[in-house]
Amino acid sequence: MCSSDQGGGKGFFRRPEGSTSTETLADGNVVKANTVFVKVRPDGPVHAYPLAR
Repeated sequence: MCSSDQGGGKGFFRRPEGSTSTETLADGNVVKANTVFVKVRPDGPVHAYPLAR
């Protein structure tokens, strides 16, 4: 798992069944997100967002 103790990291993780997150595509279409991207910076901040893959 990503951790600031390990100098940070990033990865893609599958969303659990029943998740209601969506992603709005550049063309305006809204699709169900089935993945979440997580980035942990070495100094601690976390950036995460859902997306369709």
